[in-house]
Amino acid sequence: MPWEDWIDRDTIKTCARHASGAVASVLIFLAIRYIVRFGVEEGLLRTVLETTDSFVLIGLFIWLPYQMGVILWNRRVKIEKALTFLAV
Repeated sequence: MPWEDWIDRDTIKTCARHASGAVASVLIFLAIRYIVRFGVEEGLLRTVLETTDSFVLIGLFIWLPYQMGVILWNRRVKIEKALTFLAV
């Protein structure tokens, strides 16, 4: 039985890509937060920048389940065939 039937490389690639991007993004968002905190005076601009920064960071962490769902949905036929093969 080939390795492709046991290992889903697309899922592993997606997780690795997301994890590396998430780590870099968190560091960049932290840097932006400190720049805004020390470089922009209290007021509307600072509030908008911090709120936008937070929403984008949260959106990044919501993106992974979406990506995983799309991959699994598109590959469901292959998974069903593999499960049928294993059941026989």
